[in-house]
Amino acid sequence: MLVELGELTQAEAEVAAILEDSADDLEALRLFSKIKHMRGQLSLALACYAQLQARGTGRYSGV
Repeated sequence: MLVELGELTQAEAEVAAILEDSADDLEALRLFSKIKHMRGQLSLALACYAQLQARGTGRYSGV
């Protein structure tokens, strides 16, 4: 919801906290990569996408 409202700073902080507690949360990692992409931090966004692909989830291809 925060991402859709443009509250990227707050959204990023909340998703980062989730990932600190649960690094295996693929939805949080997907959202974190989206936030990084929206903020123009493309290298970090691609690193997150690569992690999703490496985990072989399949459903994240083309994100």
